[in-house]
Amino acid sequence: MSLTLLDLPTELLTQILSCLKAEDISNCQLVNKFFYSVVHESISLQYQTSLEEFKALDNPCSSLPVIDKLQALNKSEENWAFLHPNFTKSISVTHNPSGIYDLSGGVYLLGNFNKTELHYLRLPTKPNDEPEWTKIKAHKTIIDMGLCVFEHDLIAIITTEPKNYMGIQGTRYDIEIQLHEFSTGRPHPDAKQHTIKVMTSRWEKPALGIEIVGDNLVLILTFYNNPMRPDDQIFVYEWKTGVLKTSWTAPFRTYSGLLFLREDLILLPNNRTNALDIFTLPTKPTLAIPQPALILGLPALAEGRIVGNISCRAEPNPIGASSHLGIKSRERKRQAALRAAAGLSQDDEMEDMDPKRGFLANPDDAICVFALRVNGMALNFPGGANLNVNFHFGHTYTFFMHRRALIDAYERHTAEVEPEQSMKQDGGDNADDITAGLDGGRAPTPSSSSASGDAQSNKGSGPRRVLWASWGPGISRWFNADSIPTRWITTSAGQRCVLIADSAPDSGFPYVVLDFNESNVKKMKRWLASQARKKAMNDAVEKNMARGKGEKEKEMMKRRDLDHYMGIPNNDVHDEYDVQDDSSEEGDNLIVHMLDDDYIITRNNEASGSSSSGSSSGSPLITQPSLGADDSVDMFAISAFAGDDMITDDDLPPAPEAPYDPSPDNRIWCVDTTEAVEPADTFAERVEGNLPYVACASQKTYTFDGVLIDEERVIGIKTDVLDRIKTVEVHHFG
Repeated sequence: MSLTLLDLPTELLTQILSCLKAEDISNCQLVNKFFYSVVHESISLQYQTSLEEFKALDNPCSSLPVIDKLQALNKSEENWAFLHPNFTKSISVTHNPSGIYDLSGGVYLLGNFNKTELHYLRLPTKPNDEPEWTKIKAHKTIIDMGLCVFEHDLIAIITTEPKNYMGIQGTRYDIEIQLHEFSTGRPHPDAKQHTIKVMTSRWEKPALGIEIVGDNLVLILTFYNNPMRPDDQIFVYEWKTGVLKTSWTAPFRTYSGLLFLREDLILLPNNRTNALDIFTLPTKPTLAIPQPALILGLPALAEGRIVGNISCRAEPNPIGASSHLGIKSRERKRQAALRAAAGLSQDDEMEDMDPKRGFLANPDDAICVFALRVNGMALNFPGGANLNVNFHFGHTYTFFMHRRALIDAYERHTAEVEPEQSMKQDGGDNADDITAGLDGGRAPTPSSSSASGDAQSNKGSGPRRVLWASWGPGISRWFNADSIPTRWITTSAGQRCVLIADSAPDSGFPYVVLDFNESNVKKMKRWLASQARKKAMNDAVEKNMARGKGEKEKEMMKRRDLDHYMGIPNNDVHDEYDVQDDSSEEGDNLIVHMLDDDYIITRNNEASGSSSSGSSSGSPLITQPSLGADDSVDMFAISAFAGDDMITDDDLPPAPEAPYDPSPDNRIWCVDTTEAVEPADTFAERVEGNLPYVACASQKTYTFDGVLIDEERVIGIKTDVLDRIKTVEVHHFG
């Protein structure tokens, strides 16, 4: 006797279904009542599908029951969808801050004007939390720092100290990395060297970029506004051992920031060549001079335009392969050691640095935000014998891409390249090597591309460069950011980004959260369509009720309530009813056709007894966007299993009510069409992006000077007349 899936124990069937993707698990609910019951009643399957749908990961440090994690995840997503915070809290900045700042792992950090201390807040997760500023001292002048709180409980502080060396004229400056355990401020227990000597410099304070993933610490030093125009310095350390794995230099102001794509893959925006340089990191120390494994070109600039600066950000960072299993055990060991040192028992409560909620944003799906400043050439106007006026003009653009999309682009365009081609043996000036094969630092135009038009291989002269049109438009979204504050780059977390207009009036502006999760875009489109449909039906019913009609329509609306944003859509039900239209001279009726998550209202000519499909009275009057092909369910596959056991509307739970009126007409909008960036004359080619997003504006207006975001919160920044941060306002969404 042969067995089918239906004969298996429910526990085993649940385990089998857990191996599927979220979309396939959801589709299995539509097979028949039995499968619907298995999926719907399994908390683990519901949690798994929700994690995948919302691009999240289970938090290994959380001991919450799965059902609590599921409820918290759904509540958090609903709060973010309509920008309905759980609570808000205003926190004063009690010290005189410097320009150093960061926001990561639930921590907001600011420098101190004395440049020897850092102050941080553990941001609130509950309304009754009362955050307090905590200090970390470096005892040397702090240039900047890098955080890696969740993976390693690590803060790397970059310091400078003046030194006078015998035989060398003038003061020199030792630049070092101090490795501290963030939660205690003590030397990090995993670091063999608490202090790493980076270099001795003629100049005191470079600008820097630093990121830490796994065992790799990448540091970029660049000396802006230096008349000597020194080279940029790039260092890659194995931070636990203090070993320098590789280093190289680049011409003045080539690089200013970086982000990790994977533990072994970094992306550096190149200001000189208007491109994104991707490097593979060596696994062992090497004397070879790294060259980009791939160069992803950005849109070519128009004549007379140059790149001023490209900054970048992606939060959270990837987790190193060796850290996945060690995070939880590391925290337990650390807590045990701290308790022992403090003479506490295992039952005593202690604060830890791990995130408290049961889920985390998936780093692979995180959005990468790039801020591109394009300058025009300086215009010189002689104003007299002793006066010249230089006028500079330009624009700032922000564009977004998913980290996963950048990895896919890298893997696609390097599939045929041998691994050893990404590293070059030492020989000659590395400043020449790193720009070899590039057209004088300017992006190649489409007319100068190869015959295939997709890339320049530069065989024998340098790394491969892929033109923008061949890789970028389909995975990006561009905005003109001239009116948006770009002082703070910590404006993205997971799939979301927050923006607010600059120069707000006394009444303030709402802040806007963009969500680039394609699943959320589709879901919100359906919800917005249902709201528009409900309004149209309400208007039609009210007209008929005024004439003593409409009971049938009212009952139908009651029976078939509109699917809420977080609810389950009705399955394959088609209704229609007639509504008299007073605006028609011929007394035609409007036929409301209910088609799943769409509706069409057409006019029925009673005199002819049929509706026309031409451009006259039979044409559709109102059409809401219907779901795309990728939203539909394979009904052929379902019917092969369903038979008479097919689920119906009566088997589905009622859709939940909206928690409050989100006023979607004004606050929420979806964009999934191609948009070109303006002004177009900045670029030599049309610049457009197709990455879909849903935007929601806050219900209230705020006089913030800037806004930041992490996985749980939006943080409003208020400054004084001297541009010093005085207050941070936390809006917690979960």
